[in-house]
Amino acid sequence: MKTMWRKWAILTALLAFCGGAVSAQNGPAPISATINAAQPWQRFDGWGTSLAWWAHVVGGYPANVRQKLVDMFFNQKTGLGLTVLRYNIGGGENPKYMPPNHEFLTFRTAVPGYEPSPGVWNWHADKAQRTILAMAMKEGANRLQAFSNSPPWWMTVSGSVTGGKGGVDNLPPDKIDTFTTYLATVLKHFQDTWHITFPTVEPLNEPLLGWSFGNGQEGCHVDSAEQNLVITSMGKALQAAGVTGTRIAASDETSITFALKTFPYYDATSLGYMSQVDTHSYWGTGRAKLRTLTAQAGKALWLSEYGDGDASGIPMSMRILQDMRNLRPSAWVYWQTMDSAGGWGFVWSALDSRSDTTYRVNQKYYVMANYSRFIRPGSQIIADDDTQSLAAIGPHRRHIVVVATNPSTVAQPVSYLLTGISSVGRSARLWQTCAGEQLKSLSGIPVINGKFSTTLPPKSVTTFVVSAQPVNPSSNGH
Repeated sequence: MKTMWRKWAILTALLAFCGGAVSAQNGPAPISATINAAQPWQRFDGWGTSLAWWAHVVGGYPANVRQKLVDMFFNQKTGLGLTVLRYNIGGGENPKYMPPNHEFLTFRTAVPGYEPSPGVWNWHADKAQRTILAMAMKEGANRLQAFSNSPPWWMTVSGSVTGGKGGVDNLPPDKIDTFTTYLATVLKHFQDTWHITFPTVEPLNEPLLGWSFGNGQEGCHVDSAEQNLVITSMGKALQAAGVTGTRIAASDETSITFALKTFPYYDATSLGYMSQVDTHSYWGTGRAKLRTLTAQAGKALWLSEYGDGDASGIPMSMRILQDMRNLRPSAWVYWQTMDSAGGWGFVWSALDSRSDTTYRVNQKYYVMANYSRFIRPGSQIIADDDTQSLAAIGPHRRHIVVVATNPSTVAQPVSYLLTGISSVGRSARLWQTCAGEQLKSLSGIPVINGKFSTTLPPKSVTTFVVSAQPVNPSSNGH
């Protein structure tokens, strides 16, 4: 035991480089956490991203730059290894609101639609985004979802995909079937011509927000009661178009609070067409309640979008913990990997043309890697009584991963006790991201009687991997 604590002291001194000196006298009290491999939470299917809007730009980059970025995000060995992809079926803006007349949409947000006017189809549209979709799939992204931000401009009340005047409903009731037929026709073309089937389609993105005319991106306010009608219409449209293997996800609201507001409006018919509940987590409370409602309805649950402007990745990591521990989705999706707004993306780029291909990697990229490189699809999330860490059994049930975050400005001593295991390795391997370090591989620390201890540097995310055999290898959790 003395040997273990001596090694801990040495490691603490080494870790001080990451965030400043560690004070044993003035620092916070140690966290002592228990991780129970015999108590499963959710089965995890993967980390992901939306292709809107970065893929609309990057898909037109020179092939070598395009491939490098795709590798960074989707390669299973050298990149983030993202496996969940959300493809944006564009509405396509009214020509009179596009340059040179107006410029409601920016270059990156102007995703073209496939039906620019009634009955006129353009299957050459959106080639750039489809290029990235195909490249990502080749790298191993295999859990797909199609989603819509707005109906085509000519189906809307305002005549623009940017929203209704004053933020009111922008999808008139007499255009609901027209809109869902549009989506179903696009999905059928993907299936028959491009040989891509989306297991789910989400027809309404953040529908309770007050998307207002001229706001700079596609958006469409639709009240909860009308959303129920859209889902039923979407289900019928999929059947009428002969789209096989595609079910509906909803409501994809901005917040947990909005998702809880909309859920009671789903009737038996719309629920019958749905296979999955999607929600964003920009704000709101009631994660456990939404999880319960979803489970009672027999639907899968995705955290389909979250994003923030902090390039450090620490706020993102804390939201991952909050969502994964309390909402317990089977997939967690970041808004977009590349963004022109400060620290919103894992990578910053202007995204205002296809000629300027410069970019900068944010620290957030490596924080995401602390999760996505190690908690892989097929992992089992397990009980962990430390709110600042997430634990999982690996897909082959031969190791346990713990990802710990220290969001404070002082070092934090921690100890983890692994329970519910029949055997465990002698050491834990570490990878750490903090000031001056980017997913750095550190020296291992001892595991004694299932317990390991260390000190987390300020503003850091650390991944621990321990060889271990759970006592109940057949348990899949809920």
